[in-house]
Amino acid sequence: MKKIFILITYITTFTIFSQNSFISGVFINPVSRYFDMDMEANNNEFPVEEEFINDIIEVVSGMIYGWEFTYIPSDIKREIDEIFEIKPIALIKKGDPNMRFRDNWVKDYIMYQNIVYNLEDFQKKRIESWSTAVIPSSYGEAEYSLFDVDGKSLSLKEALKDSIKREFQTRGKDKPRRISGQMLLKEMPRLFINSGQYNTQVEVFILYKNIEDYKYH
Repeated sequence: MKKIFILITYITTFTIFSQNSFISGVFINPVSRYFDMDMEANNNEFPVEEEFINDIIEVVSGMIYGWEFTYIPSDIKREIDEIFEIKPIALIKKGDPNMRFRDNWVKDYIMYQNIVYNLEDFQKKRIESWSTAVIPSSYGEAEYSLFDVDGKSLSLKEALKDSIKREFQTRGKDKPRRISGQMLLKEMPRLFINSGQYNTQVEVFILYKNIEDYKYH
């Protein structure tokens, strides 16, 4: 199998602490159906698949609104399986006039799509409200198969889960029964494609709403 490695394939000028009025970045998506085309093509306009648009909306919404989450760690002794559920707090809509799909190009079976999203004042205030010293931040990463139709989204979900596990482990507490709260992308995720896997790396803010411990050990 041909090894494909893409370095920092989400690129952005925006972070949670910036005063910018927009989010900008380059997103990627495998496009094997272009195999008969010139893979070195540049500065062309290709149609953007609906699944790719959904991926972009998911990430941009995660930087503005974030997710509600519930996490139940696995516990072999108690025969409890790991469960992680997330729900977007809000999603920007397809066709949002604030979203501009700029130039795109295809190279080595990958489409690169440049986007700009202009933030409304209430969105900027929402983002700024997260940048306080009392809300912890964390890092997470995960892999998922390139051949799964939802692999990119699932790689992001697993990276978000990993960020919760890493942050909570630094607290040195016993494993909780259940954790719930909200999380927000601190910056654009970094996405790599390597050996048939999506690898996603995230920086997030985590706002815990409830941490439920076991009553008996």
